[in-house]
Amino acid sequence: PPRFAVRLDDGRSFAVHQRVIVGRAPQRVSRDDSDAVLVNIEDGSTIAPSHFAVTWHDGRLLVEDLGSAGGSTVVSPSGVQTRITNAAPMQVGDGWVVVFGARRAQVSLV
Repeated sequence: PPRFAVRLDDGRSFAVHQRVIVGRAPQRVSRDDSDAVLVNIEDGSTIAPSHFAVTWHDGRLLVEDLGSAGGSTVVSPSGVQTRITNAAPMQVGDGWVVVFGARRAQVSLV
């Protein structure tokens, strides 16, 4: 069963059990990605082919930028913004938003 959902600013929503990769042409690149949901965003050059991922790991939701040139920003429900690059994943919670390129995606628990 899905553990979380990612809702894009274009209205599409994806229920996810373990991991989702979002980008212009997302690909599974590691063994951990074998069951990842791939979400394709057509938005020209502001979004990397595999821009960011959200992963359920040990009861936590983690957002990681996958090496995009522009990075990603996570925004807490209270409005605190944290820029993430291809460094360590950041823990997020229900209602957090990921800003990537000119687009947004909200993460929610199901």
